[in-house]
Amino acid sequence: MSDTHCPFFLAVTTTYYSSDSDDSSMVSNRPKRSNAKYATAASAPKKKPKTGEFVLVAAETAPEDPKTSAQPTDRERELQTELDALKASQVTKSALKNGKVTISKQYQMEIQKCIAAKLFKTTKFVSTAPQEISFAKEVFKAMYPDAKEATIKDCVDKYSGHTVSALNSVRIYVSSRIKEALDGWMQDHTEYPSVKQLKKCLYREINVNFDDEMELFCWYNYKFLPMVCGGKGRFGENIRRNATISKAHRVGNPQDLEITPQDEAFGVVCYENNLVKWKLHDELKKKYKDGRITACRYRTEDPSKTPILTDVVELKGKQIRIYGPKSWGKFTISNAGSQHYGGWNPEGLKQFNRYFVKNFQIRKTAASRELEEASLVKIKELYAVDEEAQSKEKPRKRKAREVVDTWDVDLNAELSASEDEAEGEENEGEGIENEGEGDDDGSESNENGVGGSDDDDDDDEGNDNGTDGDNNGGDEDDDVEN
Repeated sequence: MSDTHCPFFLAVTTTYYSSDSDDSSMVSNRPKRSNAKYATAASAPKKKPKTGEFVLVAAETAPEDPKTSAQPTDRERELQTELDALKASQVTKSALKNGKVTISKQYQMEIQKCIAAKLFKTTKFVSTAPQEISFAKEVFKAMYPDAKEATIKDCVDKYSGHTVSALNSVRIYVSSRIKEALDGWMQDHTEYPSVKQLKKCLYREINVNFDDEMELFCWYNYKFLPMVCGGKGRFGENIRRNATISKAHRVGNPQDLEITPQDEAFGVVCYENNLVKWKLHDELKKKYKDGRITACRYRTEDPSKTPILTDVVELKGKQIRIYGPKSWGKFTISNAGSQHYGGWNPEGLKQFNRYFVKNFQIRKTAASRELEEASLVKIKELYAVDEEAQSKEKPRKRKAREVVDTWDVDLNAELSASEDEAEGEENEGEGIENEGEGDDDGSESNENGVGGSDDDDDDDEGNDNGTDGDNNGGDEDDDVEN
């Protein structure tokens, strides 16, 4: 059989066989135009064609034009690399869904940074599977604003569980920062603020005529609320000294509040959840200064893992093991809820909702505005030392650096400068010769003055993203031993 093949076009080859030949030898290759039957290569019969039958040979497809084909962006290439690594791990679909796939620590931190900077201000908890998918979409849209919808979907399918773990880690970090604010309060006071007192701040039920209540509200405004944010870049010192809680917002966007009602609600519910545990920790730190506190549910040597329901303190070397209700959070005990979603029980989430709704409504009232404006005046009285110290700080003077353009060079000017420099060196050489052989001590070496680091004037500034530590989610209780 003779075939004719033309690249990039459909080639029709006709073969005519003699009916009286046993081996069906070929006698003609001229195409007949009558009674022709066309078939694609996929549907062509595998047996020998009958007499006078036409067979359509599949043509080669033209390659894509690289100029017209869509090129992936750098972000999509980076994301695809991570996705390919996950596919290569050959894990089960359920493991992917529950975030049990091991990903790089660097990429996990990138997710945490995004949540802390952009999403934590309004999203504090994820408690259901549909919420997890929705939250993951928001995370990856924020991380990859130029990515295609299919890329985002693929990323959500693989990483949704890790977004929840990252949110849990941000929440735990915020809890530790709230404890820092409480430690600052205790340096000047002997009593912890009660949950009831903090709720009065949240509900704006402070009497401006009572100095002790105003002092508490100013601490709540100036020291406590900055700690409830996902990172240290929000509600800075200059902003909170000159703008009220309800009105402070990002430059150019009044809707992007520095402190949201969700921030205030979470700060108070987190304080309520941990206050008893924090008091116990402080007592133990005073008694055992070099000890390391570990909250435990059960004794590791107990094979049945029976929870200990009474308050017990055990010493094991420098480790201080604490058991019982005082070591738990009010809303985050071991069997409170799904550990995948942070271990908060339904009552804790309902309490957060109540605080949020109440604060959202109270911010609109005249009483709230009056209290917040009065607190600005009081803050400058109570925290005047910070302002004086700030005013005494002198800005660091940086050496002016010569900027040399190596992209757009004036060739004529450079050549002229080179000739002048060469002429100057020649004259200098003649001067040295005229001096003759002088005293060797008159020439000084400048070895130490040559070179130097480009970073001499650079400050090494850390990138605080509000997600210190590598916590993979789980209970909000610190140092839980399972």
